[in-house]
Amino acid sequence: MKKNRYVLSNYSILITFSFLFALNGNCQSKTDTSNRVSYENTKYNFEIEYPKNYFIKVVSDRYLLIKKKSDDANNWRISINIKRDKFNEETNIYEKSYSQFTNDLLKSTFCADGPTGSQFGDSVVSTTYFKNNYGADVSENYVNVVYQTYENKKKKIKNTIVGPVFLLELPKQELMSGYRGRAIMLKAIEKEKEEEETVKVLREITASLKFK
Repeated sequence: MKKNRYVLSNYSILITFSFLFALNGNCQSKTDTSNRVSYENTKYNFEIEYPKNYFIKVVSDRYLLIKKKSDDANNWRISINIKRDKFNEETNIYEKSYSQFTNDLLKSTFCADGPTGSQFGDSVVSTTYFKNNYGADVSENYVNVVYQTYENKKKKIKNTIVGPVFLLELPKQELMSGYRGRAIMLKAIEKEKEEEETVKVLREITASLKFK
């Protein structure tokens, strides 16, 4: 596996484990807040900080995209997603435990089908737990992704460990159509350009996330 590269598939842009494992550690690094701006999500009651030379697009109250201002219009680097889970009003509990929910979520995140192949998350191979700068519990995850491609009617299979994918459990949310927001997912979606900077910013944003 070649180091310091992003892996590009038909539908997803993933990060190779060999580069990011070296960066694995703590999201509690100090940052220069004078060069940062904040975004507050009033629907799910959290706030993040990101560099002033970056731009955030609010696709919806559950989906954010972040890129460098100097990047091309669609060259998004980071995504932030609110992930919902089914909630049973009669028993007042979720149908899955949080660990089962996040395990299934991480694997399904990397599922995609295309005209020349498919991919799916096979297993979560590494999870590290820590607290960020504001005491929020964070998990840093790496997933084994299986790629199946077809060339000249022959199937090729490749396994790649990708990450980091950061998850934070949301405080109890309003019930909507039987579902509640349960976790915030932060991950890189960038192509193989300045990946070191993207991962650094991703970690800084994760470190800055606080619940209101």
